[in-house]
Amino acid sequence: MEPLAALVADRGSAEVEAFHGLVAALLEVASSAYSSRSDDETLVQCLQLLVELCESSAPLLGKHLPAVVGLAMTVGTDTQAELSSREAALEVLHWVARFKPKQFGRNKDLVRRVVSALCTMAGEPAPPDLDPDDDGTLPPAKLATQALDAVALYLPSQTIFPGVLSFAKEAMSSQQVPHREAALTSLAVICEGCAEPLRKRLKELIPLLLTGLRDADAKVRGAAAFALGWRRSSFSPTSWSTTRRCCRCCFR
Repeated sequence: MEPLAALVADRGSAEVEAFHGLVAALLEVASSAYSSRSDDETLVQCLQLLVELCESSAPLLGKHLPAVVGLAMTVGTDTQAELSSREAALEVLHWVARFKPKQFGRNKDLVRRVVSALCTMAGEPAPPDLDPDDDGTLPPAKLATQALDAVALYLPSQTIFPGVLSFAKEAMSSQQVPHREAALTSLAVICEGCAEPLRKRLKELIPLLLTGLRDADAKVRGAAAFALGWRRSSFSPTSWSTTRRCCRCCFR
């Protein structure tokens, strides 16, 4: 697919438009493989081909980009899908955000839905059969936060940050430990891409961090400390009293 895409990219708009028909066919095959629940190999191969198309400088995804992102999120957030398929799907999302940020970012409603879905997935417990010592296989929550990090890096922060903050505020009140942990981890991973809105809304974030640092569960406290570490550059010289409060929670 990559050589063909490179050849089409050097041609005119008519060839690019014709290539869009191949993208539509590829999406149809991928959707069929996903619906069958028995052909993960074909599904992963289709998703890998979509990753290759993302790298082209020509608009090879064209009008199909929303459908590509939709397929990636449907597969990636499906708790019943194979973990290999979910990982490949979120890889597509990563590359779309990286190489097609303008086209992706213009669809603000789609971006908001993606952010919401990734935040929810970040609170998904690890499958019981997942080997914690297998470094090559990541749990769904980790896949989600990696994808969220990429989306925050390459897409407009004003579209990303509000959804993550809203999720964090709600999730911190959950009785479920993975949800509270996800609230803080989600805030941590967007720090680089959303540094400016984080800095402006620091007064809203500090109570969440302090609550996390005081949480009864060690995983939540660890996530709060992780978020605090990432957010160290956001503290201004006038916020040292807040810094001291955070430190007291860390070393109590």
